[in-house]
Amino acid sequence: MIKKILKKRWQRGIFYTITGIFLTLSLAVYFFAPYAVLKARRRSDGATPQVLGLAYQKLTIPAHNGVQLTGFYISAGDNAKGTVLLVHGIHAFKEYFLWSDLPKTLVENGFNVAAFDNRGHGESGDAYISYGQNEREDIKHLVTYIDSVNREKPLIIWGHSLGASIAINSLAVDKRIDMGILESGYYDLNEAVNLYQGHWFGLRWRWLSDWILNRAAAIGEFDVEGVQPYLAARKVNQPVWVGHGEQDNRIPVSHATVIYNELASGKKQLYKIPNARHVNVWKRAGDEYQRALLGFILNNIEQTTAAK
Repeated sequence: MIKKILKKRWQRGIFYTITGIFLTLSLAVYFFAPYAVLKARRRSDGATPQVLGLAYQKLTIPAHNGVQLTGFYISAGDNAKGTVLLVHGIHAFKEYFLWSDLPKTLVENGFNVAAFDNRGHGESGDAYISYGQNEREDIKHLVTYIDSVNREKPLIIWGHSLGASIAINSLAVDKRIDMGILESGYYDLNEAVNLYQGHWFGLRWRWLSDWILNRAAAIGEFDVEGVQPYLAARKVNQPVWVGHGEQDNRIPVSHATVIYNELASGKKQLYKIPNARHVNVWKRAGDEYQRALLGFILNNIEQTTAAK
């Protein structure tokens, strides 16, 4: 039939080439694209807090579904004001936070620091990324551990990008966490996947990114609506700082505004950082941002401590 319709050899060649490309792309989207959403690139640069002159403990904590989480813990001493739990973004790793002076600044201001590789990342156990569903259960295990060594001291969760989504989902379900710092976060997972599709491939077909995400969720057994940050925000009553670069090239700063507006908390602050992009907001933000954020933490820590 095709030979009758396409009588010339070159016409048939073009037809078969286009058909082959279409079938190849369809198979790639169906079988491989969902795993790009579910699987992280395993990376670690081998650095330790010693690069910042900080003594530390390396820890492995059993978490949700038996996944082992590997990280480090830095003590600020017996008179520590509290503990900051740092949560990295997708395809990142715990050492990411050592690229800036953040851990050192926190310790110098009296805070213990804990940072772990998320499940499926770095040195932690193999698992699919579930965008907050299993990760918030992991955080519960980490909170239990931190409480065991720093009883009755305030606990702050500090998340970047995907880590901000994990943080807000954790704040919504675990009130042992006293405060949240959300940097470069997205308010809607569907929109975030669509944005990254455009970032990686130069096209933004919402129907395609939604289909890929839904198939990934079915394979990874997580509920997309159940991890939406804007929905979790409505259940968060703890103090929350929302920081975002105005020049973020991956997640637009408008996402920070939505998260801020959805937060149920009466103690919240939105800070848009001029000239900052997506990665390493803390390092690019400058002294003014750092002073404002530390002031927010210390002010709310005093109120939390007094309440306890």
